[in-house]
Amino acid sequence: MLQWADHPIHVIYPSERRPFLFSQKKNRDAKGFLVKMPGVIPILPLPALPSDGDLGPLPPSQVPEDQTEEIPTNEEQNKANSIATHTRTIGIIHPPPDIRNIVDKTAQFVAKNGREFEKRIIANNANNVKFNFLTSSDPYHAYYQHRLSEFRAQNQNQNQSNSQQQQPPSQSADSLPTESAPTAAADGNNAAEVKPDPAAQIRLPVRKNLELPEAAQYTVRLPEGITGQHLPFCYLCMDDEKRAHLLSFLKVIPPVDFCCVYGSALHTTNHDKSTMVDYILGVSDPLQWHSENLKMNADHYASWMVLLGGAKLITEVAAEIGVGVHFNPFVTWNNKTLKYGVVRMHDLVQDVLNWERLYLSGRLQKPVNMLVDNLNIKDVNSVNLRAAVSAALLLLPSKFTEEDLYAKICSLSYMGDLRMFFAEDQNKVKKIVQGQFDLFQSMYKPFLEEYEGKDFLRFSSSENHHANISQDCGLPVARSHVSSLPPTIRSRMGIRLGKKKVISESGQALHEVVIGSREEAAKCMQKVLRRTVMVSSARQAISGLLTVGGVKAVRYLTNKMQKAWRSWT
Repeated sequence: MLQWADHPIHVIYPSERRPFLFSQKKNRDAKGFLVKMPGVIPILPLPALPSDGDLGPLPPSQVPEDQTEEIPTNEEQNKANSIATHTRTIGIIHPPPDIRNIVDKTAQFVAKNGREFEKRIIANNANNVKFNFLTSSDPYHAYYQHRLSEFRAQNQNQNQSNSQQQQPPSQSADSLPTESAPTAAADGNNAAEVKPDPAAQIRLPVRKNLELPEAAQYTVRLPEGITGQHLPFCYLCMDDEKRAHLLSFLKVIPPVDFCCVYGSALHTTNHDKSTMVDYILGVSDPLQWHSENLKMNADHYASWMVLLGGAKLITEVAAEIGVGVHFNPFVTWNNKTLKYGVVRMHDLVQDVLNWERLYLSGRLQKPVNMLVDNLNIKDVNSVNLRAAVSAALLLLPSKFTEEDLYAKICSLSYMGDLRMFFAEDQNKVKKIVQGQFDLFQSMYKPFLEEYEGKDFLRFSSSENHHANISQDCGLPVARSHVSSLPPTIRSRMGIRLGKKKVISESGQALHEVVIGSREEAAKCMQKVLRRTVMVSSARQAISGLLTVGGVKAVRYLTNKMQKAWRSWT
Protein backbone atom coordinates (compact mmCIF):
# COMPACT_ATOMS: atom_id res chain seq x y z
CA MET A 1 0.00 0.00 0.00
CA LEU A 2 1.36 3.48 -0.92
CA GLN A 3 2.36 5.74 1.94
CA TRP A 4 1.48 9.45 1.96
CA ALA A 5 4.32 10.54 4.16
CA ASP A 6 7.26 12.43 2.67
CA HIS A 7 9.90 9.86 3.53
CA PRO A 8 11.66 8.31 0.58
CA ILE A 9 10.57 4.99 -0.93
CA HIS A 10 13.01 2.32 -2.02
CA VAL A 11 12.28 1.26 -5.58
CA ILE A 12 13.80 -1.86 -7.15
CA TYR A 13 13.55 -2.38 -10.89
CA PRO A 14 13.66 -5.90 -12.35
CA SER A 15 17.25 -5.55 -13.56
CA GLU A 16 18.62 -4.19 -10.31
CA ARG A 17 19.08 -5.40 -6.76
CA ARG A 18 20.51 -2.28 -5.11
CA PRO A 19 17.86 0.23 -3.87
CA PHE A 20 18.00 3.92 -4.76
CA LEU A 21 16.09 6.88 -3.28
CA PHE A 22 13.08 8.21 -5.07
CA SER A 23 11.06 11.15 -3.63
CA GLN A 24 7.30 11.12 -4.13
CA LYS A 25 7.16 14.94 -4.03
CA LYS A 26 8.34 15.10 -7.64
CA ASN A 27 5.30 13.08 -8.83
CA ARG A 28 2.45 14.96 -7.11
CA ASP A 29 -0.01 17.38 -8.66
CA ALA A 30 -1.06 20.78 -7.31
CA LYS A 31 -3.40 19.16 -4.76
CA GLY A 32 -0.72 16.83 -3.50
CA PHE A 33 -1.99 13.66 -5.12
CA LEU A 34 0.22 11.21 -6.94
CA VAL A 35 0.30 11.45 -10.69
CA LYS A 36 0.64 8.14 -12.56
CA MET A 37 3.39 8.62 -15.09
CA PRO A 38 3.08 6.95 -18.45
CA GLY A 39 5.41 4.01 -19.01
CA VAL A 40 6.32 3.70 -15.33
CA ILE A 41 5.81 0.38 -13.61
CA PRO A 42 3.82 0.28 -10.33
CA ILE A 43 5.87 1.31 -7.32
CA LEU A 44 5.92 -1.34 -4.62
CA PRO A 45 6.50 -0.44 -0.95
CA LEU A 46 9.64 -2.13 0.42
CA PRO A 47 11.24 -1.87 3.86
CA ALA A 48 13.91 0.70 4.58
CA LEU A 49 17.61 -0.14 4.58
CA PRO A 50 18.60 -2.47 7.42
CA SER A 51 20.43 -0.83 10.27
CA ASP A 52 23.57 -2.92 9.80
CA GLY A 53 23.78 -2.04 6.10
CA ASP A 54 23.69 -5.72 5.02
CA LEU A 55 21.71 -5.84 1.78
CA GLY A 56 22.11 -9.57 1.21
CA PRO A 57 23.97 -11.36 -1.61
CA LEU A 58 24.67 -9.49 -4.84
CA PRO A 59 23.06 -10.62 -8.06
CA PRO A 60 25.34 -12.57 -10.44
CA SER A 61 25.63 -9.54 -12.76
CA GLN A 62 27.17 -7.42 -9.98
CA VAL A 63 29.57 -9.98 -8.49
CA PRO A 64 33.24 -9.24 -9.35
CA GLU A 65 34.82 -11.82 -11.63
CA ASP A 66 37.54 -12.73 -9.13
CA GLN A 67 34.91 -13.67 -6.54
CA THR A 68 32.76 -15.84 -8.71
CA GLU A 69 32.87 -19.55 -8.25
CA GLU A 70 31.14 -21.57 -10.86
CA ILE A 71 28.79 -24.12 -9.38
CA PRO A 72 28.03 -26.95 -11.76
CA THR A 73 24.48 -27.83 -12.58
CA ASN A 74 23.00 -31.17 -11.67
CA GLU A 75 23.45 -32.44 -15.21
CA GLU A 76 27.09 -31.36 -15.28
CA GLN A 77 27.66 -32.84 -11.84
CA ASN A 78 26.19 -36.17 -12.95
CA LYS A 79 28.63 -36.21 -15.85
CA ALA A 80 31.51 -35.37 -13.52
CA ASN A 81 30.52 -38.11 -11.10
CA SER A 82 30.65 -40.84 -13.71
CA ILE A 83 32.74 -42.03 -16.59
CA ALA A 84 31.19 -43.11 -19.86
CA THR A 85 32.65 -46.51 -20.72
CA HIS A 86 32.28 -48.66 -23.81
CA THR A 87 29.55 -50.63 -22.09
CA ARG A 88 27.69 -48.19 -19.88
CA THR A 89 28.23 -45.42 -17.38
CA ILE A 90 29.42 -46.70 -14.03
CA GLY A 91 28.94 -44.72 -10.87
CA ILE A 92 30.84 -44.72 -7.59
CA ILE A 93 31.97 -47.03 -4.87
CA HIS A 94 30.68 -46.10 -1.44
CA PRO A 95 33.56 -45.96 1.04
CA PRO A 96 33.52 -47.94 4.29
CA PRO A 97 32.23 -46.07 7.36
CA ASP A 98 35.63 -44.85 8.63
CA ILE A 99 36.67 -43.35 5.29
CA ARG A 100 33.13 -42.18 4.52
CA ASN A 101 33.14 -39.93 7.59
CA ILE A 102 36.31 -38.19 6.36
CA VAL A 103 34.90 -37.81 2.84
CA ASP A 104 31.59 -36.38 4.09
CA LYS A 105 33.25 -33.88 6.44
CA THR A 106 35.66 -32.74 3.74
CA ALA A 107 32.89 -32.32 1.20
CA GLN A 108 30.85 -30.32 3.72
CA PHE A 109 33.69 -27.88 4.42
CA VAL A 110 34.67 -27.52 0.75
CA ALA A 111 31.04 -26.79 -0.19
CA LYS A 112 31.00 -24.05 2.46
CA ASN A 113 34.47 -22.55 1.96
CA GLY A 114 35.16 -23.09 -1.75
CA ARG A 115 37.81 -24.76 -3.88
CA GLU A 116 40.66 -22.90 -2.21
CA PHE A 117 39.92 -24.83 0.96
CA GLU A 118 40.15 -28.08 -1.03
CA LYS A 119 43.54 -27.06 -2.44
CA ARG A 120 44.84 -26.40 1.07
CA ILE A 121 43.69 -29.86 2.20
CA ILE A 122 45.50 -31.49 -0.74
CA ALA A 123 48.68 -29.52 -0.02
CA ASN A 124 48.64 -30.31 3.72
CA ASN A 125 47.83 -34.03 3.28
CA ALA A 126 49.90 -34.93 0.23
CA ASN A 127 51.22 -38.11 1.88
CA ASN A 128 48.07 -39.01 3.82
CA VAL A 129 46.32 -41.96 2.15
CA LYS A 130 43.08 -41.10 3.93
CA PHE A 131 42.73 -38.09 1.63
CA ASN A 132 43.45 -39.93 -1.62
CA PHE A 133 39.79 -39.48 -2.54
CA LEU A 134 40.62 -35.89 -3.52
CA THR A 135 42.49 -37.19 -6.59
CA SER A 136 40.48 -38.06 -9.68
CA SER A 137 42.07 -41.51 -10.06
CA ASP A 138 40.92 -42.72 -6.62
CA PRO A 139 37.87 -45.07 -6.52
CA TYR A 140 36.19 -42.82 -3.92
CA HIS A 141 36.63 -39.55 -5.84
CA ALA A 142 33.24 -39.85 -7.55
CA TYR A 143 31.54 -40.38 -4.16
CA TYR A 144 33.29 -37.25 -2.89
CA GLN A 145 32.04 -35.24 -5.90
CA HIS A 146 28.53 -36.57 -5.33
CA ARG A 147 28.51 -35.52 -1.67
CA LEU A 148 30.03 -32.15 -2.60
CA SER A 149 27.14 -31.42 -4.96
CA GLU A 150 24.64 -32.45 -2.26
CA PHE A 151 26.12 -30.09 0.33
CA ARG A 152 26.22 -27.25 -2.21
CA ALA A 153 22.55 -27.77 -2.95
CA GLN A 154 21.75 -27.75 0.78
CA ASN A 155 23.67 -24.52 1.28
CA GLN A 156 21.89 -22.92 -1.66
CA ASN A 157 18.46 -23.91 -0.33
CA GLN A 158 19.35 -22.60 3.12
CA ASN A 159 20.47 -19.23 1.71
CA GLN A 160 17.22 -18.90 -0.25
CA SER A 161 15.18 -19.75 2.82
CA ASN A 162 17.00 -17.14 4.92
CA SER A 163 16.54 -14.42 2.29
CA GLN A 164 12.80 -15.15 2.08
CA GLN A 165 12.41 -14.88 5.86
CA GLN A 166 14.15 -11.49 5.89
CA GLN A 167 12.14 -10.05 2.97
CA PRO A 168 8.34 -9.59 3.48
CA PRO A 169 6.14 -10.87 0.66
CA SER A 170 5.33 -8.30 -2.04
CA GLN A 171 1.83 -7.28 -3.08
CA SER A 172 0.26 -7.78 -6.42
CA ALA A 173 -0.62 -4.82 -8.63
CA ASP A 174 -4.32 -5.65 -8.28
CA SER A 175 -4.18 -5.24 -4.50
CA LEU A 176 -2.79 -1.68 -4.68
CA PRO A 177 -5.30 1.20 -4.05
CA THR A 178 -6.54 3.03 -7.13
CA GLU A 179 -6.67 6.82 -7.62
CA SER A 180 -10.37 6.87 -6.69
CA ALA A 181 -9.56 6.00 -3.08
CA PRO A 182 -7.59 9.17 -2.20
CA THR A 183 -10.05 11.30 -4.25
CA ALA A 184 -12.97 10.05 -2.19
CA ALA A 185 -11.10 10.76 1.01
CA ALA A 186 -10.36 14.32 -0.12
CA ASP A 187 -14.07 14.94 -0.80
CA GLY A 188 -14.87 14.20 2.85
CA ASN A 189 -16.43 10.76 2.39
CA ASN A 190 -16.01 8.48 5.39
CA ALA A 191 -14.70 5.66 3.30
CA ALA A 192 -12.86 2.89 5.11
CA GLU A 193 -9.17 2.71 4.57
CA VAL A 194 -8.33 0.20 1.89
CA LYS A 195 -6.21 -2.63 3.27
CA PRO A 196 -4.36 -5.17 1.19
CA ASP A 197 -5.78 -8.67 1.14
CA PRO A 198 -3.29 -10.99 2.82
CA ALA A 199 -4.50 -13.80 0.58
CA ALA A 200 -3.48 -11.82 -2.46
CA GLN A 201 0.12 -11.58 -1.38
CA ILE A 202 2.48 -13.21 -3.82
CA ARG A 203 4.88 -15.79 -2.54
CA LEU A 204 8.10 -16.16 -4.40
CA PRO A 205 8.44 -19.67 -5.85
CA VAL A 206 11.01 -21.81 -4.09
CA ARG A 207 13.63 -23.12 -6.45
CA LYS A 208 13.79 -26.87 -6.25
CA ASN A 209 17.16 -28.53 -6.76
CA LEU A 210 16.98 -31.84 -8.52
CA GLU A 211 18.46 -34.63 -6.46
CA LEU A 212 21.15 -36.78 -7.96
CA PRO A 213 20.04 -40.33 -8.76
CA GLU A 214 21.20 -43.17 -6.60
CA ALA A 215 24.80 -43.80 -7.53
CA ALA A 216 26.07 -47.11 -8.82
CA GLN A 217 29.05 -48.64 -7.10
CA TYR A 218 32.21 -48.17 -9.07
CA THR A 219 33.92 -45.71 -11.35
CA VAL A 220 36.46 -47.26 -13.69
CA ARG A 221 37.66 -46.57 -17.20
CA LEU A 222 37.35 -49.66 -19.34
CA PRO A 223 40.18 -50.28 -21.82
CA GLU A 224 39.80 -49.20 -25.40
CA GLY A 225 38.25 -51.85 -27.59
CA ILE A 226 36.31 -53.62 -24.87
CA THR A 227 32.59 -53.75 -25.53
CA GLY A 228 29.49 -55.19 -23.96
CA GLN A 229 29.65 -58.26 -26.16
CA HIS A 230 33.03 -59.24 -24.70
CA LEU A 231 32.44 -58.92 -20.96
CA PRO A 232 29.81 -61.68 -20.56
CA PHE A 233 32.27 -64.23 -21.96
CA CYS A 234 35.22 -63.33 -19.76
CA TYR A 235 34.38 -65.93 -17.15
CA LEU A 236 33.58 -69.56 -16.74
CA CYS A 237 30.37 -70.74 -18.37
CA MET A 238 28.47 -73.68 -16.89
CA ASP A 239 25.08 -75.26 -17.25
CA ASP A 240 22.16 -73.95 -15.21
CA GLU A 241 21.94 -77.07 -13.07
CA LYS A 242 25.54 -76.84 -11.88
CA ARG A 243 25.25 -73.12 -11.34
CA ALA A 244 22.08 -73.56 -9.30
CA HIS A 245 23.84 -76.20 -7.21
CA LEU A 246 26.72 -73.84 -6.42
CA LEU A 247 24.31 -71.01 -5.65
CA SER A 248 22.34 -73.11 -3.20
CA PHE A 249 25.26 -72.99 -0.74
CA LEU A 250 24.66 -69.24 -0.36
CA LYS A 251 21.28 -70.01 1.22
CA VAL A 252 22.90 -71.40 4.37
CA ILE A 253 25.19 -68.41 5.01
CA PRO A 254 24.48 -64.67 5.54
CA PRO A 255 23.94 -62.51 2.41
CA VAL A 256 26.98 -61.45 0.40
CA ASP A 257 27.66 -58.68 -2.13
CA PHE A 258 30.01 -60.73 -4.27
CA CYS A 259 30.66 -64.40 -4.83
CA CYS A 260 32.85 -66.26 -7.27
CA VAL A 261 33.93 -69.90 -7.45
CA TYR A 262 37.12 -71.32 -8.92
CA GLY A 263 39.37 -74.33 -8.72
CA SER A 264 40.02 -77.55 -10.58
CA ALA A 265 36.67 -78.95 -9.41
CA LEU A 266 34.95 -76.71 -11.97
CA HIS A 267 37.00 -77.87 -14.95
CA THR A 268 35.03 -79.94 -17.41
CA THR A 269 37.93 -82.41 -17.66
CA ASN A 270 38.03 -83.01 -13.89
CA HIS A 271 35.93 -86.00 -12.80
CA ASP A 272 37.31 -86.23 -9.26
CA LYS A 273 34.32 -85.91 -6.95
CA SER A 274 36.51 -85.31 -3.90
CA THR A 275 38.10 -82.14 -5.27
CA MET A 276 37.38 -79.11 -3.10
CA VAL A 277 35.34 -76.21 -4.54
CA ASP A 278 36.72 -72.76 -3.69
CA TYR A 279 34.48 -69.74 -2.97
CA ILE A 280 35.44 -66.10 -2.55
CA LEU A 281 32.77 -64.09 -0.69
CA GLY A 282 32.79 -60.29 -0.62
CA VAL A 283 30.90 -58.57 2.22
CA SER A 284 30.60 -54.93 3.29
CA ASP A 285 31.28 -55.57 6.99
CA PRO A 286 33.23 -58.77 7.84
CA LEU A 287 32.73 -58.33 11.60
CA GLN A 288 28.96 -58.28 11.27
CA TRP A 289 28.98 -61.07 8.68
CA HIS A 290 31.07 -63.41 10.83
CA SER A 291 28.88 -62.64 13.84
CA GLU A 292 25.82 -63.77 11.92
CA ASN A 293 27.58 -66.77 10.38
CA LEU A 294 28.78 -67.97 13.79
CA LYS A 295 25.14 -68.24 14.83
CA MET A 296 24.32 -70.23 11.69
CA ASN A 297 27.51 -72.24 11.07
CA ALA A 298 29.77 -72.22 14.13
CA ASP A 299 31.23 -75.58 13.10
CA HIS A 300 32.84 -73.92 10.03
CA TYR A 301 35.33 -72.11 12.30
CA ALA A 302 38.21 -73.23 14.50
CA SER A 303 36.80 -73.91 17.96
CA TRP A 304 39.53 -72.01 19.80
CA MET A 305 38.81 -68.80 17.86
CA VAL A 306 35.09 -69.11 18.56
CA LEU A 307 35.72 -69.52 22.30
CA LEU A 308 38.43 -66.89 22.75
CA GLY A 309 37.30 -64.01 20.59
CA GLY A 310 34.53 -64.90 18.21
CA ALA A 311 33.88 -62.67 15.22
CA LYS A 312 36.12 -59.86 16.46
CA LEU A 313 39.19 -62.11 16.76
CA ILE A 314 38.48 -63.75 13.40
CA THR A 315 38.29 -60.36 11.68
CA GLU A 316 41.38 -58.94 13.40
CA VAL A 317 43.58 -61.93 12.57
CA ALA A 318 42.56 -61.75 8.91
CA ALA A 319 43.15 -58.00 8.68
CA GLU A 320 46.26 -57.56 10.85
CA ILE A 321 48.15 -60.80 10.24
CA GLY A 322 46.76 -62.01 6.91
CA VAL A 323 45.85 -60.10 3.77
CA GLY A 324 42.26 -59.38 4.77
CA VAL A 325 40.81 -62.78 3.81
CA HIS A 326 39.55 -65.37 6.30
CA PHE A 327 39.29 -68.92 4.93
CA ASN A 328 37.14 -71.74 6.25
CA PRO A 329 38.43 -74.93 4.56
CA PHE A 330 37.03 -78.47 4.55
CA VAL A 331 33.43 -77.42 4.97
CA THR A 332 31.17 -80.35 4.19
CA TRP A 333 27.89 -79.43 2.56
CA ASN A 334 25.52 -81.44 0.37
CA ASN A 335 28.11 -84.21 -0.09
CA LYS A 336 30.66 -81.67 -1.28
CA THR A 337 33.85 -80.35 0.29
CA LEU A 338 34.09 -76.58 0.17
CA LYS A 339 36.54 -73.85 1.10
CA TYR A 340 35.32 -70.27 1.30
CA GLY A 341 37.19 -67.06 1.95
CA VAL A 342 35.50 -63.93 3.30
CA VAL A 343 36.89 -60.51 2.37
CA ARG A 344 35.81 -56.93 2.90
CA MET A 345 34.59 -55.37 -0.36
CA HIS A 346 36.84 -52.35 0.11
CA ASP A 347 39.93 -54.59 0.36
CA LEU A 348 38.83 -56.59 -2.69
CA VAL A 349 38.44 -53.48 -4.85
CA GLN A 350 41.74 -51.99 -3.68
CA ASP A 351 43.60 -55.18 -4.54
CA VAL A 352 41.93 -55.47 -7.95
CA LEU A 353 42.66 -51.85 -8.90
CA ASN A 354 46.04 -51.34 -7.20
CA TRP A 355 47.58 -54.80 -6.66
CA GLU A 356 48.27 -53.87 -3.06
CA ARG A 357 48.54 -57.56 -2.13
CA LEU A 358 48.32 -59.21 -5.58
CA TYR A 359 46.33 -61.95 -3.86
CA LEU A 360 42.70 -61.81 -4.90
CA SER A 361 43.60 -59.73 -7.95
CA GLY A 362 45.84 -62.60 -9.04
CA ARG A 363 42.97 -65.02 -8.63
CA LEU A 364 40.70 -62.86 -10.80
CA GLN A 365 43.32 -62.77 -13.56
CA LYS A 366 42.35 -66.39 -14.18
CA PRO A 367 38.93 -67.77 -15.25
CA VAL A 368 36.34 -67.78 -12.45
CA ASN A 369 32.59 -68.15 -12.27
CA MET A 370 30.80 -65.17 -10.74
CA LEU A 371 27.62 -66.22 -8.97
CA VAL A 372 26.83 -62.89 -7.25
CA ASP A 373 28.07 -59.50 -8.46
CA ASN A 374 25.99 -56.75 -6.89
CA LEU A 375 28.80 -54.19 -7.17
CA ASN A 376 29.97 -54.72 -10.77
CA ILE A 377 33.30 -56.32 -9.90
CA LYS A 378 33.28 -57.83 -13.40
CA ASP A 379 33.65 -54.36 -14.90
CA VAL A 380 36.20 -53.25 -12.31
CA ASN A 381 38.26 -56.36 -13.03
CA SER A 382 38.82 -55.22 -16.63
CA VAL A 383 41.43 -52.81 -15.24
CA ASN A 384 43.12 -55.76 -13.55
CA LEU A 385 43.16 -57.83 -16.76
CA ARG A 386 44.62 -55.02 -18.84
CA ALA A 387 47.41 -54.47 -16.31
CA ALA A 388 48.14 -58.22 -16.32
CA VAL A 389 48.60 -58.19 -20.11
CA SER A 390 51.00 -55.23 -19.91
CA ALA A 391 53.03 -56.86 -17.12
CA ALA A 392 53.27 -60.17 -19.00
CA LEU A 393 54.38 -58.48 -22.24
CA LEU A 394 57.21 -56.71 -20.40
CA LEU A 395 58.50 -60.09 -19.21
CA LEU A 396 58.18 -61.91 -22.56
CA PRO A 397 60.71 -61.89 -25.43
CA SER A 398 60.07 -60.39 -28.84
CA LYS A 399 58.45 -63.63 -30.14
CA PHE A 400 56.25 -66.04 -28.21
CA THR A 401 53.07 -68.10 -28.50
CA GLU A 402 49.60 -67.32 -27.24
CA GLU A 403 49.94 -70.07 -24.65
CA ASP A 404 53.19 -68.49 -23.42
CA LEU A 405 51.34 -65.21 -22.89
CA TYR A 406 48.57 -66.78 -20.80
CA ALA A 407 51.10 -68.81 -18.81
CA LYS A 408 53.04 -65.65 -18.02
CA ILE A 409 49.84 -63.86 -16.94
CA CYS A 410 48.91 -66.83 -14.78
CA SER A 411 52.37 -66.90 -13.16
CA LEU A 412 52.31 -63.24 -12.06
CA SER A 413 50.55 -64.03 -8.78
CA TYR A 414 52.82 -67.06 -8.10
CA MET A 415 56.17 -65.23 -8.42
CA GLY A 416 57.71 -65.39 -4.98
CA ASP A 417 54.85 -67.45 -3.51
CA LEU A 418 56.38 -69.51 -0.69
CA ARG A 419 54.01 -72.38 -1.37
CA MET A 420 55.56 -72.94 -4.80
CA PHE A 421 58.79 -74.11 -3.12
CA PHE A 422 57.32 -77.04 -1.20
CA ALA A 423 53.50 -77.16 -1.22
CA GLU A 424 52.30 -76.59 -4.77
CA ASP A 425 52.22 -78.55 -7.99
CA GLN A 426 55.21 -77.42 -10.04
CA ASN A 427 53.12 -77.80 -13.20
CA LYS A 428 50.20 -75.83 -11.78
CA VAL A 429 50.45 -72.88 -14.18
CA LYS A 430 50.73 -75.13 -17.23
CA LYS A 431 47.71 -77.20 -16.15
CA ILE A 432 45.60 -74.13 -15.50
CA VAL A 433 46.31 -72.65 -18.95
CA GLN A 434 45.98 -75.85 -20.95
CA GLY A 435 42.80 -76.87 -19.14
CA GLN A 436 41.09 -73.48 -19.70
CA PHE A 437 42.77 -72.17 -22.84
CA ASP A 438 39.50 -71.17 -24.55
CA LEU A 439 38.44 -69.25 -21.45
CA PHE A 440 41.73 -67.37 -21.34
CA GLN A 441 41.20 -66.43 -24.98
CA SER A 442 37.74 -65.04 -24.22
CA MET A 443 39.00 -63.05 -21.24
CA TYR A 444 41.95 -61.39 -22.96
CA LYS A 445 40.79 -61.09 -26.57
CA PRO A 446 39.68 -57.40 -26.30
CA PHE A 447 43.02 -56.33 -24.86
CA LEU A 448 45.09 -58.20 -27.42
CA GLU A 449 43.01 -56.67 -30.22
CA GLU A 450 43.59 -53.23 -28.70
CA TYR A 451 47.36 -53.73 -28.64
CA GLU A 452 47.29 -55.12 -32.15
CA GLY A 453 45.49 -51.96 -33.29
CA LYS A 454 48.26 -49.87 -31.73
CA ASP A 455 50.91 -51.98 -33.54
CA PHE A 456 52.26 -53.23 -30.22
CA LEU A 457 51.55 -56.84 -31.28
CA ARG A 458 51.47 -58.80 -34.53
CA PHE A 459 49.73 -62.17 -34.86
CA SER A 460 50.38 -65.09 -37.18
CA SER A 461 48.47 -68.38 -37.31
CA SER A 462 49.90 -71.76 -36.35
CA GLU A 463 48.92 -75.39 -36.88
CA ASN A 464 47.47 -75.96 -33.39
CA HIS A 465 45.21 -72.86 -33.57
CA HIS A 466 47.44 -71.11 -31.03
CA ALA A 467 48.62 -67.83 -32.49
CA ASN A 468 52.27 -66.94 -32.77
CA ILE A 469 52.86 -63.40 -31.51
CA SER A 470 55.66 -60.90 -32.06
CA GLN A 471 55.82 -57.65 -30.11
CA ASP A 472 57.43 -54.24 -30.40
CA CYS A 473 60.20 -54.11 -27.81
CA GLY A 474 60.95 -50.41 -28.25
CA LEU A 475 61.30 -48.03 -25.33
CA PRO A 476 58.11 -46.03 -26.09
CA VAL A 477 56.02 -49.23 -26.00
CA ALA A 478 57.71 -50.30 -22.76
CA ARG A 479 56.79 -46.94 -21.22
CA SER A 480 53.21 -47.46 -22.34
CA HIS A 481 53.15 -50.89 -20.65
CA VAL A 482 54.53 -49.42 -17.42
CA SER A 483 51.90 -46.67 -17.47
CA SER A 484 49.20 -49.38 -17.62
CA LEU A 485 50.41 -51.00 -14.39
CA PRO A 486 48.48 -50.32 -11.16
CA PRO A 487 49.45 -47.19 -9.16
CA THR A 488 50.94 -49.17 -6.27
CA ILE A 489 53.31 -51.09 -8.55
CA ARG A 490 54.34 -47.94 -10.42
CA SER A 491 55.01 -46.16 -7.13
CA ARG A 492 57.27 -48.96 -5.90
CA MET A 493 59.08 -49.02 -9.23
CA GLY A 494 59.52 -45.25 -9.01
CA ILE A 495 61.32 -45.64 -5.66
CA ARG A 496 63.88 -47.88 -7.35
CA LEU A 497 64.19 -46.20 -10.76
CA GLY A 498 63.22 -42.61 -9.95
CA LYS A 499 60.25 -40.43 -10.89
CA LYS A 500 59.71 -37.36 -12.99
CA LYS A 501 56.81 -34.93 -12.87
CA VAL A 502 54.68 -34.61 -16.01
CA ILE A 503 51.49 -32.67 -16.75
CA SER A 504 48.63 -34.65 -18.28
CA GLU A 505 46.27 -33.35 -20.96
CA SER A 506 43.75 -32.48 -18.24
CA GLY A 507 46.36 -30.33 -16.47
CA GLN A 508 46.88 -32.76 -13.60
CA ALA A 509 50.42 -33.28 -12.27
CA LEU A 510 51.51 -36.91 -12.53
CA HIS A 511 54.64 -38.75 -11.45
CA GLU A 512 56.03 -40.97 -14.20
CA VAL A 513 58.58 -43.73 -13.67
CA VAL A 514 61.95 -42.96 -15.24
CA ILE A 515 62.77 -45.81 -17.66
CA GLY A 516 66.21 -46.11 -19.18
CA SER A 517 65.59 -49.34 -21.07
CA ARG A 518 62.98 -52.02 -21.49
CA GLU A 519 65.12 -54.63 -19.75
CA GLU A 520 65.61 -52.34 -16.75
CA ALA A 521 61.85 -51.78 -16.42
CA ALA A 522 61.10 -55.51 -16.73
CA LYS A 523 63.66 -56.45 -14.04
CA CYS A 524 62.43 -53.78 -11.66
CA MET A 525 58.79 -54.77 -12.11
CA GLN A 526 59.63 -58.44 -11.58
CA LYS A 527 61.39 -57.66 -8.29
CA VAL A 528 58.45 -55.55 -7.11
CA LEU A 529 55.91 -58.25 -7.98
CA ARG A 530 58.00 -61.03 -6.44
CA ARG A 531 58.37 -59.15 -3.16
CA THR A 532 54.66 -58.23 -3.08
CA VAL A 533 53.59 -61.85 -3.60
CA MET A 534 56.17 -63.22 -1.15
CA VAL A 535 55.00 -60.96 1.67
CA SER A 536 51.34 -61.67 0.96
CA SER A 537 51.80 -65.44 0.78
CA ALA A 538 53.77 -65.48 4.04
CA ARG A 539 51.22 -63.39 5.89
CA GLN A 540 48.31 -65.46 4.59
CA ALA A 541 50.06 -68.74 5.46
CA ILE A 542 50.56 -67.63 9.08
CA SER A 543 46.99 -66.36 9.28
CA GLY A 544 45.68 -69.61 7.82
CA LEU A 545 47.54 -71.76 10.36
CA LEU A 546 46.05 -69.72 13.19
CA THR A 547 42.48 -69.56 11.96
CA VAL A 548 41.78 -73.05 10.63
CA GLY A 549 43.04 -74.92 13.70
CA GLY A 550 45.75 -77.53 14.05
CA VAL A 551 43.93 -80.54 12.61
CA LYS A 552 42.62 -78.78 9.51
CA ALA A 553 45.96 -77.03 8.97
CA VAL A 554 47.83 -80.33 8.93
CA ARG A 555 45.22 -81.86 6.63
CA TYR A 556 45.35 -78.93 4.21
CA LEU A 557 49.16 -78.83 4.13
CA THR A 558 49.34 -82.58 3.60
CA ASN A 559 47.07 -82.40 0.55
CA LYS A 560 49.16 -79.59 -0.93
CA MET A 561 52.44 -81.41 -0.37
CA GLN A 562 51.06 -84.59 -1.93
CA LYS A 563 50.27 -82.63 -5.10
CA ALA A 564 53.74 -81.13 -5.07
CA TRP A 565 55.37 -84.55 -4.59
CA ARG A 566 53.45 -86.06 -7.51
CA SER A 567 54.59 -83.18 -9.74
CA TRP A 568 58.24 -83.71 -8.76
CA THR A 569 58.13 -87.45 -9.43
